[in-house]
Amino acid sequence: MTKQSPLNDQHTPGPWKRFGNYKILDATGALVAEVTKNGLDDPEVDANARLIAASPDLADMLDQLIELMPTDDINDGYHYDRLKRVEEARRVLRKAKGE
Repeated sequence: MTKQSPLNDQHTPGPWKRFGNYKILDATGALVAEVTKNGLDDPEVDANARLIAASPDLADMLDQLIELMPTDDINDGYHYDRLKRVEEARRVLRKAKGE
């Protein structure tokens, strides 16, 4: 990634990677998270671990995409739908930031 996400000052910086089946490590090898089974099937636990490991990259990319989108209030339906999606993306990032 070329730009650091504004979330990086609030969480352990990425990239994160999976180690073994359920551990998530940062770039230095420090443990960031560990996914537990808690009665879940292995494919679901595996998917949860992949999603957690990808989350810094996902947040960074979403932030970059939002910056590329127009912020003008365009009244035609096509652009209005895009603007609504950008606003939803901003809401998701605010949620990740704890705002």
